[in-house]
Amino acid sequence: MGNDLPEDSLAPTRRTESVLVATPAAVLGREFDIVVIAGLQEGVWPNLRPRGQLLHAPMLPLVRSAARAGEPCPHLPEYSEERALVRTDELRLFALAVSRARRQLVLTCIANEEEQPSPLMSIVAARRAAAPRWPLRLRELVAALRRDAVAGGGASASVASEALATLAVAGIPGAHPADWYGLAAPSTTAPLADLDDPNVLVSVSPSQIARVEESSLAWFVTYIAAPASGLPAAMGTIVHAAVEEIAARTDEAPFDVALLDAVERRWQELRLKSGWASERDRARIRQLAASAAAYLTACVDEGRQLLVAEHRFTAVIDRACLTGTIDRVEISADGSLQIVDLKTSSTKSSVAETARHAQLAAYQLAVRESADLADRRIGGARLVFLETTTTRPNAKEPGFTVRAQQPLTPEAEAEFRARLGAVVRAVSGTTFTTPVERDIHSPLGSWEFWIHTLPAVSAAEQPCILDEEG
Repeated sequence: MGNDLPEDSLAPTRRTESVLVATPAAVLGREFDIVVIAGLQEGVWPNLRPRGQLLHAPMLPLVRSAARAGEPCPHLPEYSEERALVRTDELRLFALAVSRARRQLVLTCIANEEEQPSPLMSIVAARRAAAPRWPLRLRELVAALRRDAVAGGGASASVASEALATLAVAGIPGAHPADWYGLAAPSTTAPLADLDDPNVLVSVSPSQIARVEESSLAWFVTYIAAPASGLPAAMGTIVHAAVEEIAARTDEAPFDVALLDAVERRWQELRLKSGWASERDRARIRQLAASAAAYLTACVDEGRQLLVAEHRFTAVIDRACLTGTIDRVEISADGSLQIVDLKTSSTKSSVAETARHAQLAAYQLAVRESADLADRRIGGARLVFLETTTTRPNAKEPGFTVRAQQPLTPEAEAEFRARLGAVVRAVSGTTFTTPVERDIHSPLGSWEFWIHTLPAVSAAEQPCILDEEG
């Protein structure tokens, strides 16, 4: 199915909410806000093939000029001369077409192994090379203008400043310098904690120790700035609360039934929109509940008893004040205490990582320092990863994986105390660092962390407290 160009007509045509498709000659004497010239391909436009002209119209200007000068009529052109005349005529039509645009000119072409752009594209590109190409989106436009405004003097900086002033008057976010990050002076340059004072203790969360070791900037953003938690964190909170509720129950209902009922009741508190995504998440949290039920059943089968659930503690270790909550403290068959931390995330620790797991080591020291648990022997700590059929693709039912940490030896305790001292120093200063290059699967790849390592939009936007470690 082809497209036909309408013949020229003097009849009135629609001039609003319409697109005029015409040849260059048909738009003579007219102007448009936007002009699109499509198909600028080599061999298509300009088409230098000589036309079979009966009256040789391109010769008329030459004949008229010769008649005025009293010279003989020029001879008919040769082939090369005809191509030159055709080129001139094609350029004239192209100039006519591009001059019809009042506001915007759009040229289209294709460049591949079979087709090449027309030389006319390079003519326009050369004339447009010096003109800046501004983004079409307001956020990107404001960022580009701010960058040019502070990049240095010159006409471009002046134009950018004037454009920003116009956008600021219109109320565009980010255009006014008052909205720019980093212009205000730091409220303080004092460290978060004065370690020169021997009486000062530094609060440390056991769950944040590994994050501080990987990136003190990530700790600052998570612990001090406290970004909003997402749905996975909410789901983990629901499962932990359900397990705690089951620990205090007095009925004899099976674990799977009781946990599923507790999870379903708390799931309604999230008030998620209905749809396939909500049903998918609901199915996942039901599987997490089934995994927790499987673990509680295994505890009964192995003769382990729950001593305390959601044990809240505060322990002073050197200059660190450890504060946190242990999910479960169990009594094993041999009478020793087992510290259990339930994990609902899909990321598992390896055996080697569990042996040096900072959170479990902190829990062991906290239990040892606890007044009501200090007289009991600690048999180690466990990470219990609650799994779904997604994380266990070869399993028919949800289950769990246990990673054990042996009781702390004097050597292991000394090593952990040294790590804890380094963490105390890292979270007490004025500068917080992060590795610029990190693994693609690292939790530090989320936007609230890496946004601090990106180059500033303007020279004024430099972090006044947070630095990056190259």
